[in-house]
Amino acid sequence: MTLPGLPKSLVSHIDCAGCRACCRGGMVVILEDGDDDSRGDWDWKTYGLVRVRQIRHKRNGDCVHLGPRGCEIYESRPKICRAFDCTELVRDREWLATCDNEPMIREAKRRLALGSSK
Repeated sequence: MTLPGLPKSLVSHIDCAGCRACCRGGMVVILEDGDDDSRGDWDWKTYGLVRVRQIRHKRNGDCVHLGPRGCEIYESRPKICRAFDCTELVRDREWLATCDNEPMIREAKRRLALGSSK
């Protein structure tokens, strides 16, 4: 399933197999045009001169939509979540140097070692 405005080629084909590392640790999820913002689960954030709608986090840094069984809004999750592939980001050394989500980095490296990237 894809959302309007998100080419099928951008949807991640990684089998996350229950991994929730990218939903933890305060990863920034920015809502784009066409994403469902009717739940009121976001705040305006300013980065330099850019103002964006960003999904809120729980006190522990987890996404507000991460529940005991995974993403509670999986079928209507934001475009950035649909396109996210941790293994692609780990291949980007510049981004890797700025990432502080250790569980996600470890999982991505494990997936790359197993050859399970797209």
